[in-house]
Amino acid sequence: MVVYLPIAGALIGLATKWAAIKLMFHPATFVGIGPIGWQGIVQRRSPKFAAGVADTITGGALSIDTLLQRLDGDDLAAVIRPVFEDHATELSVALLDAARPGASASSRARDELADRLPDHSEEAVRRMVVSLGPTIGRHLDVRALVVDLLSGANADRLARLTRHVAGRELQWVIWYGGILGFGIGAVGILPAAVLERWWILPLVGAADGLINNFLAIQMIFRPFERTRYLGVFPYQGLFPARQHEIAREYGVMLAAEVLTPDNLFAQAAADAPVLLPEVLPLVGEAIAPLASEVATVVGLPDDEALRQRVLFAMLPHLGPMLDHVRPDVEEVLSKQLAVAATIETALSSMPKVEFERVLRGIFEEDEVTLILMGGVLGGAIGCVQAALLLALGLA
Repeated sequence: MVVYLPIAGALIGLATKWAAIKLMFHPATFVGIGPIGWQGIVQRRSPKFAAGVADTITGGALSIDTLLQRLDGDDLAAVIRPVFEDHATELSVALLDAARPGASASSRARDELADRLPDHSEEAVRRMVVSLGPTIGRHLDVRALVVDLLSGANADRLARLTRHVAGRELQWVIWYGGILGFGIGAVGILPAAVLERWWILPLVGAADGLINNFLAIQMIFRPFERTRYLGVFPYQGLFPARQHEIAREYGVMLAAEVLTPDNLFAQAAADAPVLLPEVLPLVGEAIAPLASEVATVVGLPDDEALRQRVLFAMLPHLGPMLDHVRPDVEEVLSKQLAVAATIETALSSMPKVEFERVLRGIFEEDEVTLILMGGVLGGAIGCVQAALLLALGLA
């Protein structure tokens, strides 16, 4: 019987690690009866962990004011100008008729305004980038956006993020479980040989599962710095050892799936009722030169009433027009905001004790449960092995 202990230990180590990692992410929704059941730890703890991610980002890694200060109106204006060139005549008709009904009937007036409209659009974009940034920044709740996109109905995104940034560590833990389990089984050979009792297998299996899971969790995060054990074996916790690489992966994924220009636009749009009263006057100021141009073409005074008519005549056209270049605008914004690089830099320089919270905060409250579950599963596997040996008359 004793010769099977190292092999059994390796199998138990592999099985308990594999099960523990599966339980972190599966099932995505609660499965059970009443209060008895299980849901993946990441999904179940997603509100708390998403809030932790949001606090990490907004607490120092990323400032919305800093991001908005990076916006360059020249690049955005260059991307948007072709749309105004393509729709110059259509928009000129709308603006001329808004200023004075029937004014667009004059081909001279249409052509004159259409020729100058692209230049005015570029200037208006530059002005709006400068004036709208601080206003939008005051209302843009990045923390709420991150929490919303990583929890609740979006908890699977958090699970995917976690698997992505910690995938190498989690895979290593499974193989480590087999190696350590083999060692634990080998240590159990002596008491098993002396006692020669079938119940040694369940005991060794339970001990294997408990010790294995406990050490696996510790070895992911500890020690923070590379340390030599027994003066010979160097080791550093898997997570802190890859801090720079994980920071980069973390930043790339958050920039690609959470803090995207599209999501930031959507968040700002959700605050439209509060935002519009502040934004419209700023837009009006930005297009003031265009309104003056319209006034000159139609021969009317450049007053506030005319500016308002021009503004509200232009607004319905902007959305459909800008939809044509939205991917290009988002690409420019992504480069200018540099969210991935900002998060990478902040997380890379973060003290390791704080960096640990990026991952460990997910399942810290369930660590004891995972360790005990390893013991239960290991003991159960040991019982099955013992039953087989008894049935075969080998114990």
